[in-house]
Amino acid sequence: MNTLWRYIRRLKKKVRARMPQTLTNSPQFEFLEERTLLTGEMIPVGAYFTPLSPGATWSYTGTEDGESATRVDTVGAATSLHGSTSFPLISTFPSDPSFQDTFFYHLDDSGLHQHRQEEVEPDGAGFSDINPPINLLPSIVEVGRTYNFNGEFEGEITAGDRDGTEFEGDISGSFQILSHGPLTVPAGTFEDVVHILYNRTDDAQFLGGTEVRQTTEDLYYAKDIGLIKTVESSTFTRTIFGEVTVTDSNASFELTSTSNLPMPVADQFLPGGLSNGIATDQNGVVHVAYHDINDGALKYATHNPASGWSASTIIDDQSQEVGIYVNMALDANGSPGVAYYDAFNGDLKYAHFNGTSWTVEAVQTRRTVGLYPSLQFDTANHPNVAYYNKSQGNLLFAQKQGVSWIITEVETQDDVGRYASLQWNDITGRWAVAYENTSDGRFRYAEQDGAGGWNINTIDPTLGGGGFTSLVFASDGTPAVSYYDAHNADLKFARFINGNWQTQPVAQKRSQGLYTTLFYQNNQANILFFNKSTNALVRASGTGAPGAWAFDTLASGGGRWARGQVMPNGQLLYSWFESGTQGVNIQRI
Repeated sequence: MNTLWRYIRRLKKKVRARMPQTLTNSPQFEFLEERTLLTGEMIPVGAYFTPLSPGATWSYTGTEDGESATRVDTVGAATSLHGSTSFPLISTFPSDPSFQDTFFYHLDDSGLHQHRQEEVEPDGAGFSDINPPINLLPSIVEVGRTYNFNGEFEGEITAGDRDGTEFEGDISGSFQILSHGPLTVPAGTFEDVVHILYNRTDDAQFLGGTEVRQTTEDLYYAKDIGLIKTVESSTFTRTIFGEVTVTDSNASFELTSTSNLPMPVADQFLPGGLSNGIATDQNGVVHVAYHDINDGALKYATHNPASGWSASTIIDDQSQEVGIYVNMALDANGSPGVAYYDAFNGDLKYAHFNGTSWTVEAVQTRRTVGLYPSLQFDTANHPNVAYYNKSQGNLLFAQKQGVSWIITEVETQDDVGRYASLQWNDITGRWAVAYENTSDGRFRYAEQDGAGGWNINTIDPTLGGGGFTSLVFASDGTPAVSYYDAHNADLKFARFINGNWQTQPVAQKRSQGLYTTLFYQNNQANILFFNKSTNALVRASGTGAPGAWAFDTLASGGGRWARGQVMPNGQLLYSWFESGTQGVNIQRI
């Protein structure tokens, strides 16, 4: 695929080795500490692979077929391809400036995808389009495991004497995650390097012939840097009007320097932080809103890949206790909105950032309203909030329409609405909320019925409630909820299967399961929760089958007020309250 048009035009030209398409397509790995990786260890996608940040540049030196060569890779401006935001990785060759290769990729919580390739030579140009894009690697990989990929492509020569020649074909290949350790290259010694064995076959057909390219390559990626070394061998077998030509090529490159690399999300501590909300936009900017217990204000901080962490600024300090319950979401433009409780006045408030300043408004006032707010934006980019009205013991739903908030009742029987968790169901096109009935301990689920009302059913009729609900939808629209069963002191997980809620304990006894956050990644359910007995933040992950859960401790010394989400680059971003130092920690893996 990636060289077809070149060989049609110039069969006698030596094949040029270059960075394989998989480099920027590969998910990014991230480790919290240096360690030997054993087969079976799960690695979340993180900062090991080439960061897709416009302007980032890597310079290499090496050899191609025994001759000295140089290469420079640069990430270009984002563009829209096949319905996704894609980033071009542009490879130029100062040792032979007449060549340029451009590969288009996007990275999301399902992994790294390849879209397209464009090539330019002195006497021609062409492109290969992959639609649907290939998912080369999932966002979490296992050391020792081999990951296969395949797809189809079609393309066209767009310049030169074969302008207009079309071709198509198949792609197949694999990555094997081999090892982890130090490596020295001209740019320096890197202690945290992942070694991957890459194999790929491109099988192309065109008028009058075929071409098969087989590539094997050892790839080395350093944490927060990207590719630092590559050793490649390729064989091209071309058949044109019955004549067979076989060409072998070998190349190796090592990193000499970098520039404009994005700054990784470093661990951050926000003194005095307690309740908090976090979100990451498509540019990789991390947004954090939090209640500061030292002065009672609601504050805001960001991490920008280009400049690092900002200083904290004030969203609202108009009363003594604002933001004790806070929830954040980003609108369609990536601007943050925050729903929060003003404890001094007993109000539910909403704040929105326009890029320069915050606009603060009251959603409902007085009489202790607005506890446990859960904020989401709808398809029209309007904010929606589910929350608990303590004065009346009701679950309420507020939608902003124009300049006004329209407030409706979800459920009013008994004392209901604590720990509301609001989500939009993409399959049904309706809002849904999970919450607790404090009167009888039942966990409840409500979804809009399409006629202005709500269909309500019971998730789990526990004996004592417990709260800390977190609702998400699987890709097929199946609702799932994590929550804390206080009577049994268990973390639980429930899914709506075949018309019924199926519940199961995930972690049992000893006060496990407070402050839960549920999300899916690679079709795996992940639950962050606070283990009170060990004073630690823990993650449970599994398919959702009973008993099939794995656990890892993310932090010790706290874990209350935990939040978590998968970033656009596939990493897990999470926040939690550290009891000893009295503040919010923000970390990533």
